[in-house]
Amino acid sequence: MMNKSVIFDETQKFRYVLFRDWDTTKPIALCIGLNPSKADSKKDDPTIAWLIKSLRSLGFGGLRMMNLYALISSQPHKLFETCDAIKDNNFWFDHISKDCNEIIFCWGSFMKIEYRAQQIQKKFIDRQPKCFGKNKNGSPWHPLGMMYAGLKPEQATLTKF
Repeated sequence: MMNKSVIFDETQKFRYVLFRDWDTTKPIALCIGLNPSKADSKKDDPTIAWLIKSLRSLGFGGLRMMNLYALISSQPHKLFETCDAIKDNNFWFDHISKDCNEIIFCWGSFMKIEYRAQQIQKKFIDRQPKCFGKNKNGSPWHPLGMMYAGLKPEQATLTKF
């Protein structure tokens, strides 16, 4: 059975943490993407579905999905139309990461995020973060990019970021 929950802001325009637990006896992964899309406490989007399958095959029992930016949008360019796309994300990073066994970067190669990505890299450098692989520009692979490239979730491996 899958336990699902989520933490939104009061407007439901910002998602801070998405929780998925399928085996409480196994380690928990904190995956950090670019920004939230449509997944919520009931449904998974393609990114979350891919992550759950790959993390299960890698021996994890739970997922905490967070993002560089908390603004919910399926159009990443909208992140730069608001000055508050991060909101309370940094508080939640500090709070949630303490209970996670592995930190996995997976925000993809979207341009204009270098400063925010560097902030998060510095925050977790002592935790030896991982990724599923790297793009040519050094950014971590995004799960949908791997899916579109034909990589099945069961084929996923983790490497040092």
